[in-house]
Amino acid sequence: MKVQRIQAIENLIHEKGSVSLDDLCEQFNVSKNTVRRDIAKLLQKTPSKGLRWCRFCL
Repeated sequence: MKVQRIQAIENLIHEKGSVSLDDLCEQFNVSKNTVRRDIAKLLQKTPSKGLRWCRFCL
């Protein structure tokens, strides 16, 4: 489930360009901390996108 959620978050970011933390929490029914951990995993996977995703996380 976690891996699928992380992939879905990545897809949403690519599709929409930006997604709010609150929207992701609501869509996946998880806490803000869970979404932040998922984003951290994405940053490990593709660090070159770090600035764009960090802006998203704040």
